[in-house]
Amino acid sequence: MSAKPRNVQVWITPTPELKAALLLAVFHIHFLWLALVSTSTAYATPAEAFSLGKPPLKITVLVGPRNDFCYSDHIEAVEKLGRSERDRINKAGGIAGRQIEIQFRSDEGDPRRTVENVSQALADPQSIALIGLQSSDRAREVFKELGPRISGSGIPWLSSIFATNLIADYPNVFSMSGSQEEESIPVIAEFVKEKKFSRPAVIGLKGQPFIEALFKGLEEKKGFPPFVDKHLLALPGADSKSRQNANFDPGEIAKAIEDLKSKNPDIVFLSVGGWRVPAFLKELEKAGISTPLFVTGRLDDIFRSPAVSYSGDVYQIARDELPNLSTAFANASSASAPRSGCSRAAGIRMRSKGSRTDARSGPRKPHPMSFHAPT
Repeated sequence: MSAKPRNVQVWITPTPELKAALLLAVFHIHFLWLALVSTSTAYATPAEAFSLGKPPLKITVLVGPRNDFCYSDHIEAVEKLGRSERDRINKAGGIAGRQIEIQFRSDEGDPRRTVENVSQALADPQSIALIGLQSSDRAREVFKELGPRISGSGIPWLSSIFATNLIADYPNVFSMSGSQEEESIPVIAEFVKEKKFSRPAVIGLKGQPFIEALFKGLEEKKGFPPFVDKHLLALPGADSKSRQNANFDPGEIAKAIEDLKSKNPDIVFLSVGGWRVPAFLKELEKAGISTPLFVTGRLDDIFRSPAVSYSGDVYQIARDELPNLSTAFANASSASAPRSGCSRAAGIRMRSKGSRTDARSGPRKPHPMSFHAPT
C-alpha cells in the first residue's frame, strides 16, 4: 500500500499481436541509444568540425510543449543531456572521425512550425537522423505536407508517435512509444469483453487522429460491442495551436452529458485530454452519473487535486516493465514484427469509486511484451 491518490488495480490481458515485436523493439532501443549517442547536441567549434575537412554530421531533435503543464522543464532536460553526450562523443572522435551536431527544434505546439522544422532537417545534406515528435495531430500535418520527401530521404526518424497507422507507409519512420493499433486497442477490447461491458459510449475530441483512430479500431475489433452514443466535440480556436490549450464551453459539456444520460451506457470512453477531464467529472456528478469511465489521461494527474472526485470507477491504459534483452533476442521473430518500439507490457489501471489510496491487483511484474489473463 502506498500513498498515491487513487485506488489502482491492474489487469494484464493476452494479445498475440505483440509476441513478434520483441526483436524489433530491442533493435529500436539499441538504435535509439546509438542515435542519442551520436546526436548528443553537438555544437562543435568550426575548427573541430572541419578538422578532417568535413562538416559535422547533424541530428535534429524535435521538441514541443506538453499540453498538460503550464510550464515544463523537459525540453531543458533533453537539451542538457544532449549537450553532455555530444561533448563526450566528440571528445572520443565523433562518428567515423567526424564531429556531431544536434539541433533542437521546438515547434511551440504549432503544426506549421513542426512542418518547417522537419523540412529544414530534410534539406540539410549533413542530416543523418531525426528524433522526437509525439503529437499525432502535428504528425498528420507533417506527413501530409512532406510524406514523399520523408520516405525518399531514407533518413531514419525515431518518433514517439502513438498512432502508428500514421507511419505505416514510411519504412524509415519508427516509434519509441507503444503502438495504439497493436497494443492499446487489443488490450481495451479484451478488457471490455472480460468486464462484460455491452453499451459503450464515447466523448472525444473532433479532428484528432489519435482519438479517431482509437475508436475506429475498437469498432472494427471483432466482438467489440457497438457504441450506443458518440460525441466528438470541436475545440474553439482559429488554429491548431490555439485549440490545443482551449477549454470547452460548460454548456457544451452539459449538453453532451445530458445526451449521454439518455442512452444509459455501461462504460464511457472519455478522450478529451487529461487536464480537461475534471470539468467533465464535475458535470457527470451533477447529473447523478457514476458510470465507469475510460480516460486517455493519467489518473495521477487527473486526481492530483483533492477537489477532483468521481463516484464511479475510472480506468486508463497503463504500461509497465522494461524487457529482458536476452529473452527478447531468444524469443522474438523479426518477420512480422511491427515498427513500434514498445518496451513495456500494457494493461488497465483503475481508480475505484472515489477511493484515494493505492492498491494494485493482478500481476505486479508481467513478462515483458506479453499479456496475462487476470487470476
